[in-house]
Amino acid sequence: MIVMLVACSGADAQEGPGSSLPGAADTTVPMFGGAHLTASGTGNAVVDLPAGNEAYVVRAAFAGAGRFFVSVLLADGSEGAPVVIPRDGPYDGMQLIPPPLASATALTVGAEGAGEWTIELLEATDLDEVGAEFSGDGDAVLRYDGPAGVAHVTHDTGGTFYVMTAAGDRVVPYHVGVY
Repeated sequence: MIVMLVACSGADAQEGPGSSLPGAADTTVPMFGGAHLTASGTGNAVVDLPAGNEAYVVRAAFAGAGRFFVSVLLADGSEGAPVVIPRDGPYDGMQLIPPPLASATALTVGAEGAGEWTIELLEATDLDEVGAEFSGDGDAVLRYDGPAGVAHVTHDTGGTFYVMTAAGDRVVPYHVGVY
């Protein structure tokens, strides 16, 4: 059994909904590609999600200095949970959009100021596989294919931190600061 672990360490993250960025999405970018689905652009956009997935692993990158966020767009047109919590400056990280996703149709990308963004949907085989001990920094989605056990988890910065499984279960709930 493969378990995906998500760890977020957004030291510069600003709490709040992605919709707080002014301006509506001004472009629609369809997803394209094979196993790796990729979209890129500048400014605000809507990126279509392929149908039929129970969960998505999203790698988002932003090269600009302005505000950046990525949120789920639901079938009724409302904005769902943030994938990348609004933050200022460059960003490069991975996040898991866990099940259930029956009503998710797209991602809303908000990018204020100059700078290109890239969104990739990854397969489980694209993720780094980790053993019983590992460390890292930033936002990451990792594969662990080992026995169940007790985890000793630490976080040594002041940012937001959490760990969850691919099913969306929180191993470490949202926490701000040292853990």
